[in-house]
Amino acid sequence: MNIKTILVLSIFCLLSVPHIAAQVASRVELAVDKTVLSLPCRHRLPAKYRSCPDGMTLNVRTSIKGKPPKNVRYEYSVSYGRILGKGSDVVWDMTNQQPGTYEITARVYDGSSEVGSPVTKTIKVEECIDCNAECLSCPKFSIRSSKASGGPGDTVDFRVEDTGDLRYRWTIVGGRIIKGQGTENVTVKINNKAKDSVLVSADVLNGGFCLEVGGCPSRSEFQLPLTNPKGSDSLEVTLDSTHITLPCPPGCQSKSGDCPIVRPIKVHATVSDPNSGSAQFTYKVSGGTILGSGDDVQWDLSNVHEGIYQLTVKTKSGMRKSVQVKVNACPDCLCDYFCPSISVSGPSTVIEAGSIAVFTANVQGGPESPIYKWKVSGGKIVSGQGTPSIEVKTKHENIAREVTASLEIKGRELLLHDCTRVASGSAIVQPIKP
Repeated sequence: MNIKTILVLSIFCLLSVPHIAAQVASRVELAVDKTVLSLPCRHRLPAKYRSCPDGMTLNVRTSIKGKPPKNVRYEYSVSYGRILGKGSDVVWDMTNQQPGTYEITARVYDGSSEVGSPVTKTIKVEECIDCNAECLSCPKFSIRSSKASGGPGDTVDFRVEDTGDLRYRWTIVGGRIIKGQGTENVTVKINNKAKDSVLVSADVLNGGFCLEVGGCPSRSEFQLPLTNPKGSDSLEVTLDSTHITLPCPPGCQSKSGDCPIVRPIKVHATVSDPNSGSAQFTYKVSGGTILGSGDDVQWDLSNVHEGIYQLTVKTKSGMRKSVQVKVNACPDCLCDYFCPSISVSGPSTVIEAGSIAVFTANVQGGPESPIYKWKVSGGKIVSGQGTPSIEVKTKHENIAREVTASLEIKGRELLLHDCTRVASGSAIVQPIKP
């Protein structure tokens, strides 16, 4: 090699050193705002401790430490999901993902040259541990009034006493809400023309699984009696019962036997003013049928549905009085129900220690959306908890062993009907050859 060639190569190296040094000095860093992502609860079941949000996205930021490139370009690759946006700040969308471990890799380029080294981050997607709740008992809530009675034009406060963090939609018959709609407390102004009583109802807006799937009641009602300064209470109407429980529908029966056939309610109307003379009564009902006439009649409610029904009695002289009856559904009806057939299938052949064994639930009949709870001995669940199929990592051992997957199907109907809810399956694990 002659002196001229050596001189040319030296000049080239000197010119290249700053660029190479700049590339080496730059370092790519990758940050993800969450390393563990909890799946949302199924059936809109709220997490017990509010620890599992509904969002399935992560915020990703790529930064460059050192001399910034002139023509910077960012590229991302993920093992699942999709990247939303471009540049250094993007969003990693993991919607509809299953439990498992996933990776994201970021690369930075200056033109066609890569800056620094690619950086990879790992995140974990897992089931929300607070979702596996059962509605063995319904939430209890009732309405309380700040006054024992009210009058036209009065202002009265009503409050729901409940056992959870619930929101409500209030309905007032005979008044209007001044403030508090959507909360557990409302202030109501009674209408000036209101008579007899004001009906206050509260419907739960965010009851979740227990109210939407579990069959628990989602409404509470309260009736506030009104005093009438004009003395129309001279007309009295009495009922021998103000509450009725409906019998179970055909094909069903009460577990406790406390829901008999509905009998008519006895109604008695009388005018307390001795100077009013003989009174003639007319009856009007919002549901059911009046049997008979005069001051003693019967109110047949055998063909109505669950709810509150009103009877209004009028006299020829213009007096009127309204009373109400609450009709409840039988709370423990057991209808014709066929318990599901449950079994667990696993590997059909011997598997090697340290490998993955797949176990699958076979459920025929039962709840439309059963809740799956798995337990494993001789291995560890790596994915699928809460689903019909799981993957189990067996142990690295030099002795033969059996791995067993036990399944429990959860559901309110299964408890009511004393159905079998468990099954298990096993596989033989071959020891590691020496």
